[in-house]
Amino acid sequence: MYKIEKMTQDIALHIADDWKYPDEFSFYDMTEALEDLRGDSYYSVFEDGILIGYFCFYEEDEIVEIGLRLRPDLIGQGKGIEFFNLITEFIVNETNNKRLRLSVAKFDKGAIKVYKKAGFYEMSSKKVNTNGGIHEFVIMEKSETIDLENHLDKFVQATVDILKDNLVGIYLHGSYAMGCYNFKTSDIDLIIVINHDISDDIKILCMNESIKFNNKLGGKGFEMSIVKKEFCNKDIYPIPYELHFSSFHLEEYRENPIKYISEMQGFDEDLSAHFKMVLHRGKKLYGKEIKDVFSDVPDEYYLKSVLYDIRDYNNEFVTNNLVYVILNLCRTLAYVKERLILSKQEGGEWAMENTDIVYREIINKALSAYKLGENIYLNDDKLAYEFVNYMRIEISSNTTIEFE
Repeated sequence: MYKIEKMTQDIALHIADDWKYPDEFSFYDMTEALEDLRGDSYYSVFEDGILIGYFCFYEEDEIVEIGLRLRPDLIGQGKGIEFFNLITEFIVNETNNKRLRLSVAKFDKGAIKVYKKAGFYEMSSKKVNTNGGIHEFVIMEKSETIDLENHLDKFVQATVDILKDNLVGIYLHGSYAMGCYNFKTSDIDLIIVINHDISDDIKILCMNESIKFNNKLGGKGFEMSIVKKEFCNKDIYPIPYELHFSSFHLEEYRENPIKYISEMQGFDEDLSAHFKMVLHRGKKLYGKEIKDVFSDVPDEYYLKSVLYDIRDYNNEFVTNNLVYVILNLCRTLAYVKERLILSKQEGGEWAMENTDIVYREIINKALSAYKLGENIYLNDDKLAYEFVNYMRIEISSNTTIEFE
């Protein structure tokens, strides 16, 4: 029989002094972190009166961050999934919040396997200075209650309330607009169009609402750019923007909001591609009709935009982002050959019929992994690098725009 209790001082001291993990797992020893164990957020887990592990959790906005340890001698004994499910059920009941997030050392393959079995998926990774060195962690998340349309509607209304008469429209593009959004791997892409400049105070309000929205999403979260209407129908490259947000820049904003909003404006090479996506495959969420705001982006600027995204694919980036690289190259080739504007999934499906048969297997693997929200790793990366070079040649031979 299991029992969960607030961690006592005696148990905290016992764990810090006596729980020693073997070999590389000594990384998890709490000898130098006794004060952490004494915090209010830590709980002990007992089975038939015997301590088998502990966990902690804290809430930030609508996310619950969790951490846990199984007793060292129980690791590898098949208790991981039962222990983990017990903890997550307790946390969900305590917080009434089913969006859970955790960080796990990348080398801990056993723990990652358990978390995936429990329904968590890999969102991203980060390097952290901890325990005397720089260590890479995998960020994993599980959400059972996300209501994307509802959250999107609330964000749109909040943006309308902030920008008022200055707002021209809010436009959706990318995978969600094209019907192939993947909760594990996709992001929500928005273009917000305004009539004239906005103050720093308004930018702060927009950023705060963006963060709220981002915290309610899975996958890569949310990305948006605020642009002035006068640049939505001009032949200009790159396109100026007033403010940009993505989950990638979240910590930068939190560290210094004033500095962020003063610097996060300028010219963005990606916007030409985004504008074309809005015009041909996008969806109006609020305001004027798309055709009344956006004019078509010239091929030259669109190609510069997409080639800007793929020109810096070095070997390390390819290895760590193989699914993204493969499918993005596929949809780029579909455009230069047939002027098709496709999602990454659609690009991969097109390439299965329109590229060298030698590479069909790796494209198919990328498609399957994309749909499952995973990346793929090859025993030998040579084929991946060959594919990238093959696609570069195919793309270059069908356009006069240079990669470099």
